[in-house]
Amino acid sequence: MLNCSLCKSSDVKLYLKLNGRVQIYECNTCTNAFTYPAPKPIEYKEKDFHQQFGFNTINDLPSQWKKSLLKQLKLIGKYIKPNGNILEIGCGQGLFLSLLKNEGYSVYGIEPSVKASAIARNNGLNIKTGYFPDENFENVKFDLIIMAQVLEHVEQPIELLKSISDLNKGAQLLLVQTNFKGLVPLKQKKIWYGWVPDQHFWHFTSKGVRNLMRSLNLKTVEIEYSTLEHNNYWLSKLTSIIPNTGDQLHAIIKL
Repeated sequence: MLNCSLCKSSDVKLYLKLNGRVQIYECNTCTNAFTYPAPKPIEYKEKDFHQQFGFNTINDLPSQWKKSLLKQLKLIGKYIKPNGNILEIGCGQGLFLSLLKNEGYSVYGIEPSVKASAIARNNGLNIKTGYFPDENFENVKFDLIIMAQVLEHVEQPIELLKSISDLNKGAQLLLVQTNFKGLVPLKQKKIWYGWVPDQHFWHFTSKGVRNLMRSLNLKTVEIEYSTLEHNNYWLSKLTSIIPNTGDQLHAIIKL
């Protein structure tokens, strides 16, 4: 019998079958989902997921990607003053941190990829190479921690969230995740590119994020939605008209 490791419930059901023997199971209790069999852990020190795209600034990004980052920037501005300290865990080459720095924030990053973190430092950002919490900025009190498309890659997400909360009591967390109940994945089902079963242990919904945070005694303050990059796909355009239907969510959480 399969159990949901996020909430320990055994009330799970097969959601869909992907190519080969990989399956996605949904938990009826917390409404999140998991990949089965789970992917093998990846050593991200040798990876650089952004290098293949050749993006140097936010203006180089495809339109929906850029729109999503600008929406996140606006959301951050509602809760964090421009001189606040921001830490991004899994910051890649520091594209979003550079944008935040230009807005007046003091920014810091932790990134396991050797190549990506080196590029970020070359662009003048304060970046450490490695994993949180092994790498941290012990003398800095953070107002906001960002994790964008990170939690699904973590085999033990509960432990990571507890570490973030324990070390940053009173701060805010911006959690950016795919939403597998958005319009596009509901229509595309197994061909939706957001599954990434060879890397993603977990798949989230907005209700699932709220349930997960509640189990850790953390408060979900606000959730908004955007869409992943789908070019001119008509269904993704509808998500800007129909509320709460994007296949990406941005959650502000009080630690």
